[in-house]
Amino acid sequence: MKIRPAVRFAYGLIDVAAPPAGRLVGVLTLGIPTQVAVLTSVFDRLVPYEESLELNRLVLLDEVPANAETWAQARVFRLAAARGVRGIVAHSDPEPRTRLTAHGPEVIFPGHHGTIYQAKGMDYLGKTRPRRLTMLPDGSVLHSGVRAGSPAPAWASEAAFQQAGRAVGHVHTLV
Repeated sequence: MKIRPAVRFAYGLIDVAAPPAGRLVGVLTLGIPTQVAVLTSVFDRLVPYEESLELNRLVLLDEVPANAETWAQARVFRLAAARGVRGIVAHSDPEPRTRLTAHGPEVIFPGHHGTIYQAKGMDYLGKTRPRRLTMLPDGSVLHSGVRAGSPAPAWASEAAFQQAGRAVGHVHTLV
């Protein structure tokens, strides 16, 4: 079972300067949250799934220069606005993720507090309802919908990034 967000719009960040030219270095998707209340509780006057969406994924390779996330996010929001989107909900995840190695715990995700969202001018509206995550020894999360025999989760690596790029299907290029 693969867990993928319901994507409405997908955008890719293409590096045209560094070799190989035209390499996909980032993906940002806007889509449908798991519950309509995620949108209607914030944007009660907008039509959910049409005028309001959730930022479901923002993934850039580590080698992408500083401030690229904010630049890409701003560009995508302008492109989405041209398609009638008037509100976007984004979530941050402040909890660090670690995995156990032969040398002890290793941080694989430091967590984030939504700094790039606030830099874009988005309002911080508070915390969502807490939920329990099952953390596996390798640092991955066992989602509640995963059953025995499901494929192992992808890693936050170049390979996982490329998988994310393929998963979004049609990718719009940012220029």
